[in-house]
Amino acid sequence: MSVRNMILWEGLMKGTLGVLFGVCAAFFLARLLATLLYGVSSHDAAVFVSATLILELIIAIATFFPAQKQLISTQPAPCVLNESTLT
Repeated sequence: MSVRNMILWEGLMKGTLGVLFGVCAAFFLARLLATLLYGVSSHDAAVFVSATLILELIIAIATFFPAQKQLISTQPAPCVLNESTLT
């Protein structure tokens, strides 16, 4: 597994857990906000799915660029030397 994939995996997992908790909270608190919604039911599936997909896309983009920057700035020689001393 590459360094970029490890950073992406960690960031996406944390982001996905946050989105899941947020969607669950929004689903249960939607009744309180039902008076503010116009033309959309408080438990509209399309709104929940589209909001989740948009947030996941933002999380993926926000995780990719730091991962790419870390990958570019990592020197391979010290990593290989440290890895060989650990085994």
